[in-house]
Amino acid sequence: DFCIHYTHHVDKFISLMAACLQPSSGTLSIRVHQNQSESIVRHHAILVLSNLILKDYIKWKGVLFYRFLAATVDNEASVANLAKLILC
Repeated sequence: DFCIHYTHHVDKFISLMAACLQPSSGTLSIRVHQNQSESIVRHHAILVLSNLILKDYIKWKGVLFYRFLAATVDNEASVANLAKLILC
């Protein structure tokens, strides 16, 4: 809602929104338990951000584009396939 109603303030937060596409780097024991929830967050972030891009509320800029490219080689196949589908 913030991106839709206050589009002039969104540019400040693009890097924070793009950070949702990046897997976290935790210790191995923590990552084993959080792996599925992290992939769900990345999956939904791709859906939400691509919807905002398609509706011209946000633009392909710097870090957002690079995070989408990095998502195409994600360890989780569903995340990687979705990112490839969005970019192609």
